[in-house]
Amino acid sequence: LTGSASSDAGSVTLAGRDITRAPAHQIARQGLTRTFQTPQLPENLSVRDIIETAQSEFSTANTDEILRQFNLLTFADMPCGTIAHGIRRRVEVCRAVAARPGTLVLDEPGAGLSPEEQNEIGALCKALAGAGLAILLIDHNVEFLRPFATRIVCMKSGRIIADGSPEETLANPDVRDAYFGVTT
Repeated sequence: LTGSASSDAGSVTLAGRDITRAPAHQIARQGLTRTFQTPQLPENLSVRDIIETAQSEFSTANTDEILRQFNLLTFADMPCGTIAHGIRRRVEVCRAVAARPGTLVLDEPGAGLSPEEQNEIGALCKALAGAGLAILLIDHNVEFLRPFATRIVCMKSGRIIADGSPEETLANPDVRDAYFGVTT
């Protein structure tokens, strides 16, 4: 989807353009950015350096303003290798957003975070979506998703088994069987 791995089959289009075989940097330039399940940040670069690098090509926004939006200003001059996991997660999301995408893909952004940190990430996602950013969030933690997801799509063996509001999807018998071992 984002150019990090080759697809086996099918195609991916973004704004009417086929990006199936495009490299990740071209896909990002076309407006689709992502985070990884495990934060992928250079240990020696400061938070500010990472955000400035991400926005250099794409944005004229004030770096301090975006750092403030993500509650990262306090950590701006610290090397990423010295900050806690929850803050690294926010830096990753901030970096992806600093590139000014139209679509943001988040791979398990709540993984390894405390409930408070998960709530922060959830609130950020809700605010970003409210500002018009399309977000595809991949996660298995239903309790993390429930407060802010407007739509949940569940897959089993590469096929969609349910697609709808959180309430509809989580009540679906196929979802309950596949994910919770509950049959009705």
